Amino acid sequence: MQHGQEELTSPLSYAAFRGRSRMPALDGVRACAILGVLLHHTRHDPFGRLHGFRGVWLFFVLSGFLITTLALREEDKTGALNVRAFAIRRVFRIMPLFYLALLAYVIWVCLFGMEQNQALLQQHLLSYLLYCPEFPIFHHQFRMPFAQAWSLGIEEKFYLLWPLLAFVCLARSKHRIGVTLILLACTAYLTATTGLAQMWGSYTDILIGCLLALVMNERKAYEQLRILGRPELTWAVLALLVAVALNRLTGTQLGERLFSLVGAAAIAALVTNTGAPMRLVSHPWLVRIGAWSYAIYLTHPIVFDVWNRLLPPGRPFDYVSLPLSIATDFPLCWLLHTWFEKPLIAVGRRLAGRTQQSQPPVPYERDPA
Repeated sequence: MQHGQEELTSPLSYAAFRGRSRMPALDGVRACAILGVLLHHTRHDPFGRLHGFRGVWLFFVLSGFLITTLALREEDKTGALNVRAFAIRRVFRIMPLFYLALLAYVIWVCLFGMEQNQALLQQHLLSYLLYCPEFPIFHHQFRMPFAQAWSLGIEEKFYLLWPLLAFVCLARSKHRIGVTLILLACTAYLTATTGLAQMWGSYTDILIGCLLALVMNERKAYEQLRILGRPELTWAVLALLVAVALNRLTGTQLGERLFSLVGAAAIAALVTNTGAPMRLVSHPWLVRIGAWSYAIYLTHPIVFDVWNRLLPPGRPFDYVSLPLSIATDFPLCWLLHTWFEKPLIAVGRRLAGRTQQSQPPVPYERDPA
């Protein structure tokens, strides 16, 4: 019996990690990230000390880790990443809901006049339509409606370029980790020396997630990192992540990258843990919220705006706006996820599957570059 309990709480083996097709704990991490964003956007920022905006950096690290891990799994299984199929899945996962949300914002802002700076949205609508909203949003210092779309523009560039670099130009190459480190050094340098620190810092965060995925794909490195899956170390890393998030000294670009590194350590700890920390973060409600997080991210400002207009001024009502907005937005996002996102994701997978069937297999034993 004692041996069985040890197996349930010992860090996940390398073979078990490579065999996992889904990691529910990461849905829980995604849920915590979106809840942080909601705390940050609550009226008059009564939860400001919690620094919920750092949830966005956690999203970036997660994106880099998950996309790279999935690509590595496909490469190991079939011999190469089918970039066309990857792009089709991403398009049907991201773009339909984005454009639906954009339509809602255009109606809300431009037709109903419910937000300030509506002229900026009209002026830069083409940037949104081309999925490049981050440039005007940065230029106007986030004063534009639908300003949260900046992070989506960042991620879309990553989805476009990273697979081509890491899985076409460097397909099955032993130099991928080294190239990723060089890219990290470049983006970190650009973060420190240019006027687009937020943009380059965001790419740095994504690359931190990519690097973690590449390292954990290697057996020797994984065996070193899986020690983080020991329950006492997993709890310690999660506590450190909370401490770093609450620390106002991490408000600098250097501090934000420190937070992202600790976030990467937390991801490594959770995906290798098999005990109480993993079960806590994999709670069914957190997994559900994580699944709805994209819809929540896109829609919550309008819902907040509605309640902010209905609620009287004053600090007590600032606090009340959060639970009321959650009670309104989460059911809406469940509907969007169930009846809009999931059917279109399924369409994308079917089309991607046809692409993969039509492509001849790549020999698995090709020599690495």
